[in-house]
Amino acid sequence: MVYRRVLKYIFVLIFISFFIFICPPNFLAKDSKQEAFLKFEKQIYYLIDSSMEPLNQLSEDQDGESLYHAALATKQKFADNSLVFTKLRVPSALPNDIKTSLEHTKEEILTGFKALEESMDYFAQYIVNREPILYERFIEKRDKGFLYIDGGLTSLATVRLQLDAPKIRSIPNAWKVGRRQFYQLEKNFLQNDKAVPIKSEHR
Repeated sequence: MVYRRVLKYIFVLIFISFFIFICPPNFLAKDSKQEAFLKFEKQIYYLIDSSMEPLNQLSEDQDGESLYHAALATKQKFADNSLVFTKLRVPSALPNDIKTSLEHTKEEILTGFKALEESMDYFAQYIVNREPILYERFIEKRDKGFLYIDGGLTSLATVRLQLDAPKIRSIPNAWKVGRRQFYQLEKNFLQNDKAVPIKSEHR
């Protein structure tokens, strides 16, 4: 009986030693940091992707009124997701230098969201009023939004490399698709501008 207990304890000790050897604490800590980062990264890509949902419904034959409402819906999505973004927390499990980088990433992408929100407002106003200055402001804010989101995602990719975290294959490249949709919105309007009367929320 005693012999069996001794054998049992020896077996447990060997198993624990083997586990520690195969999966040392540093490896486990690294894996935990990667998981925390990947969860944070997924949230960012989800917010980017969902912000542009109204633009995913674009078709080439839409008239000015349909595009006007698509612009307003996109503006509202960016406004709503900007609020969510401000509440998005950088994982506390990450090292301080990484957390600082991710806070900066958040600020860049949030600035981009707000610029794109404003760009959609200017575009909607332009559809109604046809004033060139509104079109110029749309382009200015759109390009600013692109610049800041590009910068934020570059910073995010740099952190992923620092943590040696795998690239998320299940997430489509939402941002590249989204950028194309912004250009498509503009193209569709210029192609189908029939000067139809619009029930505008703008005066």
